[in-house]
Amino acid sequence: MPIVQKANFAVTDSVRAGFKNERYLKAIHMHQLAEIIYVMEGELTVRLVRKEEIARAGDLVVVSPYQYHGLYTEAGATVKLWMLLFTDTLIMDIIRTEADYDEYENTVFTPSPALRSFIEAKMIDTKEELREITINEKRYLKALLYPVFDEYLNSTSVLKKQSKRNSDIINAILKYAKANFFKDVTIEDCSKSIGYSKSHISHCLSRGLRLTFSELRNQFRINYAKSLLSNENMSIFNVGIECGFNWERSFERAFKQATGKTPKQYRMKLLVSVLHFRAK
Repeated sequence: MPIVQKANFAVTDSVRAGFKNERYLKAIHMHQLAEIIYVMEGELTVRLVRKEEIARAGDLVVVSPYQYHGLYTEAGATVKLWMLLFTDTLIMDIIRTEADYDEYENTVFTPSPALRSFIEAKMIDTKEELREITINEKRYLKALLYPVFDEYLNSTSVLKKQSKRNSDIINAILKYAKANFFKDVTIEDCSKSIGYSKSHISHCLSRGLRLTFSELRNQFRINYAKSLLSNENMSIFNVGIECGFNWERSFERAFKQATGKTPKQYRMKLLVSVLHFRAK
């Protein structure tokens, strides 16, 4: 089984890739994996802490590790895209080299025609939900990622500290929720820890992320639960407890609301994917 890193929700040297053609309503979240999204048809709204950006056909979305983002389509609309999630160790020498910054000015950019052709030629679909990649696949991915990030970094710039002041409180809330989601923490606990009033925290979350504190906390819990559910030997009850839910029913309700599936259904989907890969 893969080694799960509790604080980061990722698997060592992992890659997820595939084509999707669906409606998106994925609220603000984060993960250790870096992510690129190539929009093939339709439009995708990328919601960040500071702003929203629109990605249209032919555009690339570049999400750095630990960057908070949400993905949305207009009501009733769908978008066709190709996604690649990967550990940043693959290209550590070029991604996030600015140690004092954790966010770039633009998340969406339009690649050159030559790069678009190269991306479309290199698209891979792993079929299964999550697996470790081989040495050969690492080389294959680097051949794709280096020109992508070279062109992207030349088209954007890192945010200066003064331009990020307005998002400092949201970042503080996010960091607190990330570090304490598995505890029974409340907005009052967050208020005491980061030094802002409960009402101000609630206002910032509502305006900046369109979330309540409990919804934000549960997003971290559900992300971690997805990782734990890959362990067949861990009961669903214990997964819920480990993620901070005191009752199995409340865990199932929150998980289904976030994913559209019960924890049991989600685990079965994971197992089917693994069996499909092993049967190859």
